[in-house]
Amino acid sequence: ISRSDAKRLNVKEGQNITLQSSKGSLTLPVVVTKHQADGTMFVPSNFAEAPVNTLFGKDDEFIQVKLKTG
Repeated sequence: ISRSDAKRLNVKEGQNITLQSSKGSLTLPVVVTKHQADGTMFVPSNFAEAPVNTLFGKDDEFIQVKLKTG
């Protein structure tokens, strides 16, 4: 997550957040970085601990998610 998004959403490095899509949800820790564009997030697809594929269907390339904190 970008630095400005983290500040705007009041989330801190390492804090768990939940991403919710129409297909499912995923809880994972926040990584704050200057390399992420505002308004976007990146979740690696090759980590068993964070099965990001639970958030989208087989034909989806990009999805819209809701972020829940706490």
